[in-house]
Amino acid sequence: MRPTCFISVSVTLTVLLAGCANSQNRESSANQAHSAEQAVTHAELRLTLLELRDRDQDARERVVHAWENVTRNEDGSMMFDEEGTKAMQAMNAIDTESRTFIKRMIIEHGWPSYDMVGEDGANAAWLLAQHADAEPEVQEQVLGLMEPLVDQGQASGARFAMLTDRVLSGRREPQVYGTQFGDDIDGVMRPLPTVDWENVDARRARVGLPPIAEYAASMSETYKQPCETTPFERYPNHPAPVDE
Repeated sequence: MRPTCFISVSVTLTVLLAGCANSQNRESSANQAHSAEQAVTHAELRLTLLELRDRDQDARERVVHAWENVTRNEDGSMMFDEEGTKAMQAMNAIDTESRTFIKRMIIEHGWPSYDMVGEDGANAAWLLAQHADAEPEVQEQVLGLMEPLVDQGQASGARFAMLTDRVLSGRREPQVYGTQFGDDIDGVMRPLPTVDWENVDARRARVGLPPIAEYAASMSETYKQPCETTPFERYPNHPAPVDE
């Protein structure tokens, strides 16, 4: 089938790699069952968040499946075939609906804690924010709301770290935990620019993230692309900073 959709490499991977949609973001059935048994103060909100999470993940799984048929151009850009184009469009539409929901949720309830919606519900809310790239101001707002909850044990430190990297990479600034990856013109995935790379695994361990090598292997398996753990010195397909 002839490729029909032109996609920028860095934009595509930023959309998809929240931390590996298949392996990192979907909660295990055991955790879901445990949270369901917990007494939560906003049970209906929890159920809505879980439904939105499942829609998000189903859409991304379709895109990952379509990734197998991506065509790479000489400049490193990519093209999806017709199936992939439709999958991307459907994912973007779901992301728009999810952003609308979380903005309304913040106004009505604030950011949901474990006590409000259970661990699975709170992590589902995080996932929607992680994929709200089209409105970075929303992601930054969520970071500010999550931080005190992490300190109180009412939100995930690992997910807060991943959203921190998401916001920084959206600004094309060096990330802290190495969770956001891009790929080069040869299709090799590697971490986007990261501060103090030599100590990245120590920082990851402090917030409950796996070592970078394990993380990279998971993404390589998901996307069927080689993945290295040496970060980019600057953002791919983007000019170097003026002061460099």
